[in-house]
Formats: sequence, C-alpha cells, structure tokens
Amino acid sequence: MVQAHEPTNVAQQVTPRRTCAIDYRGTLERFGFDTELFREMVELFRADAPPRLQRLEAAVQAGDVTTATFEAHALKGMAASFDARRAVAAALAIELQGRTERRVPDAATVAELRAAVQEVLAAFDVCAPPVEAPASQSSAAS
Repeated sequence: MVQAHEPTNVAQQVTPRRTCAIDYRGTLERFGFDTELFREMVELFRADAPPRLQRLEAAVQAGDVTTATFEAHALKGMAASFDARRAVAAALAIELQGRTERRVPDAATVAELRAAVQEVLAAFDVCAPPVEAPASQSSAAS
C-alpha cells in the first residue's frame, strides 16, 4: 500500500510561480539568495508603495502629468524587483501615457495599478515564506 506523503507546508512548496503576484524564487535568485536583502526590499515596498500611490492619485486629480509619471515610474521599478508583472504593466501604462501623450491616466488605469500593488502586498504574506536568519549567524553573534 502506497501512502501519500505531503510536504509540511504544501501551499508554499507546490504553488506555481505565476499563481502569485510575485516571483519569489526568481527574485531571491536575482538577489543572490540573500534572504536579508529580500526581507529589506519587501519592507521598502510595504513602506513606499502606498504613499507613492497616494501621490500618484493626487497628481491625477490635480492634472499633474509630471508627478503622476514620476510616481508610476518609481512604482514600476519597485514592482519589477519582484517580477510583479501585473503591477509593472499597470505602472508602465501610466508612465507611457505621461511621457508620450502628456496626459494623466483615467480612473480605470489608476484603479488597475492600485489593485496590482495591493496584490503584490498580499503576495508577500502568501507566496514568500517567512525568512529567518541562518543558524550560523545567530550562533556567531553569541
């Protein structure tokens, strides 16, 4: 009789790459498997993305193409660090509207970016397993 053996954390070990808003494995690989850097980048995204979205939305309301384009560009770069394709595409659309058409985006385009950024923020808790310092670092500090 064959018994089914499930990994202890099925969700994290079986989740295909693109069911998540970020590419955890690819990002960690690009970061040289530096889990501390990954953790720092996540915290930077969590701290910086919401205020950038607010500034972008305020710029759109004010008709400020330059600021909207700048904030979209910054959000695009932040999202690209995690290969967050939906967020990158939404930010790029806003950035291109500003750079090539010299206009602020419509409400639907901004709403798409907001939803994509929220998806990335949620993905940090769902798709990226908690990262702990290696045991060798904690014992070396003792």
